[in-house]
Formats: sequence, C-alpha cells, structure tokens
Amino acid sequence: MEDQTATIPTTPKPVASGIDKTALVLITMFLGGFGGHKFYLRKYGQGVLYALFFWTLIPGIIATVEWIVYLTKSQTELDARYPGIKGNVAAVAVAIGGGFFLVVMTGILAALAIPRFMQATDKAKLAECKPVLMQLAKLEEAHLQATGEFSADLEAIGATLPSSDTYEYRIEQLGPDKFQVKAILQKRLGQAQPGDEVTYNLVQGFSATGPLYELLSKPARTISHDD
Repeated sequence: MEDQTATIPTTPKPVASGIDKTALVLITMFLGGFGGHKFYLRKYGQGVLYALFFWTLIPGIIATVEWIVYLTKSQTELDARYPGIKGNVAAVAVAIGGGFFLVVMTGILAALAIPRFMQATDKAKLAECKPVLMQLAKLEEAHLQATGEFSADLEAIGATLPSSDTYEYRIEQLGPDKFQVKAILQKRLGQAQPGDEVTYNLVQGFSATGPLYELLSKPARTISHDD
C-alpha cells in the first residue's frame, strides 16, 4: 500500500542581506568627513582618525572618493568586500539626521560668519587710505622744503598711488604753505557712501566724514560733510 502522505513544500527563508548600501552611501555623503562610515563598517580605528583630523579637510576628501566607490559598487560587491556587516535601518535614519544637522549648522555658521567677514573686508578697504595719505603728506612736506612752494600735482611731488578703485586722492591748499591730503570714497562700503572723505595733515592728523569715522580705526576727530 502506497504512502498517501502529502509532502508540503517549504519555501526557504531568505538570507538576510548584508551591508545596507543606502545607509553606507548616505553616511559617507553626510558624515564621511567625520568618519561616520568607518564606524558603520566597524573600522573604529580609522573612524577615530577621521574624527580627530576632520579639520584638515583631508578626511573629507578621502571620504568623497570612498563615496564614489560605494555608489558605483553593486550590492553583491559590497557584501563581498565587507562580510559580516548587516543592514541597519537605524543607520539610514542616523545618516539623514546627521546630514540635516550639518546642513542646519552650516547655514547658521555661514549666517554668523559672512556678515562679519564682509564687515572686516570693508574695514580693511576703507583703512587702506591711511598709509597712502600719510605718505602723500610726507612727500608734500619734502617738496615744500625743497622748492619753497606748494604743489597740488601728485606727479610733481613724486607720488606713486596704489592701484585701487576705492578712493580718489587729492592734495588741497589751505594757505601759502599749508595743505591737506584727501581721500574721497568712490563706492559704497558698509555704511559709508560715495563722496565720504578722509583727510590728513601733519598738524591735525586724520579726520573723516560720515560713517568713515566709525569704520576707520581710531581716527583723530570727525568733521561734518557740508557738500
């Protein structure tokens, strides 16, 4: 008598996938410069080195190359290259959260740093007239002593002006043997407007009009702009 017992086929359980390529790519993209992908791959020593030297930007450059490699590798190639690393949904969340955090922090730092950088740049451009005016005054004084007369001609006193579109430089006569040198702003910088002036003479030192008084470091005094 034949055995009528039916054999019920069983479906083999799927083998758990290895490394999570999505997580690896995202972690490398967002946190690679800090060694995040190395910790995910359980290469803790390398991760610590990345974290310690992230400020040199070298880990970030290496992580970018690694990100391209991970992106172009197939799932099978990644599983073979990193055996024993199992996929982890939480890692994807960590990568996305870390990336969002970095984007937000970068935006905040940029919002704080850019205005200060622009202010420092404007101040440096505004202050460039000070050594030029001092040099012009010395040349004019030397010309007066050598010739006994005043000259408003920059070439006549041997002045060589720096290449700049920030100021126009002039020499103005205040009397038979008195003069002042003047720098007239040609473009807006910070709160300073075109036409604002910085003047200098050997007796009174520096004076400035408008916001130039605040932007220039420690001018001697301020004068009104009546033009």
